[in-house]
This record gives sequence, C-alpha cells and structure tokens, in this order.
Amino acid sequence: MRLSIHGCRGSIPSCSNDTVRYGGNTSCYELNFGDFQVFFDTGSGFRTVKFGKDKTKICLYSHWHHDHIQGLPFNADIFNPANEFTICSALSTKRPLRHTLQTCFSGGYFPVDIITMLKNLNFANISELQQGFGDQFKLDWLELNHPGGAAGYS
Repeated sequence: MRLSIHGCRGSIPSCSNDTVRYGGNTSCYELNFGDFQVFFDTGSGFRTVKFGKDKTKICLYSHWHHDHIQGLPFNADIFNPANEFTICSALSTKRPLRHTLQTCFSGGYFPVDIITMLKNLNFANISELQQGFGDQFKLDWLELNHPGGAAGYS
C-alpha cells in the first residue's frame, strides 16, 4: 500500500520555493493498493496525477469546498474514455453528488459541463463502494465537524 500526497494546502494553491518540500497544491491524496487507485479529494494537486493502467480508479470526496474539487477538470487522464473513474462521498448519495459537481463545473461557474460530457465518470453510493473492495480493503467513514459538513475516511 502506498500513499502519495499531491496537495495538502488550504483554500488556494500556494506554489513557491517555500512550499516545494511539502507541496503547495490544495487537497489531493492518492492511495495505491492491489487493483485500486483511490483519491481523496481532487484539489489542484489532482491536475498532475497519472492514472495507473489496469487499476480501478475511485475518488472519495470529503466535502464540496472549492479547494477540494477544483482540480477535477484539469487532469488530462480524466478525458481518456478508457479511464473509468468512480466518484463517491459519504456525505451524499450519488444523485445529489452528481448534481453538486455538475453545478460547479458547468454554466455560470465553469465553461464546460464535464459531468455530462465525460461518459467515463461513474457515481456510486458509499455502501456500493464498500462492497466493491471485497477483502482487499475495509473502508469506513465518520462525520467531521467542518463548516458545511465533511467526511473523514479510514
């Protein structure tokens, strides 16, 4: 099992010589194990992530603040139709989650409706995802005290 930190900053990316060692991008963590590549949030650090070949790619969102979602439409690998990408959050079922991201990445907030355009994006409920890991991984979550709500994963 390998954890990579692609971003761990707060509200805005802060890339400079002072942030090279610990990263200046906003929240994006990657956990690789077995057949899975799991991302926790898609902050600005997500834009440079490379998808693993023959891996099941999943994103678990902690919450919807902009610094945790802003990198989603800027990752080139997400535009490859061969890269199936499952999106999930313990805060919401799949329909409201899809609607939230579609609102953020279409219309007046973003120039392209990536949620409708990208047919390789799949949305799942947390219970479906937990079952999909089988014996390889146990996924649990808890509600965090954060403005607007948030989920923490273990």
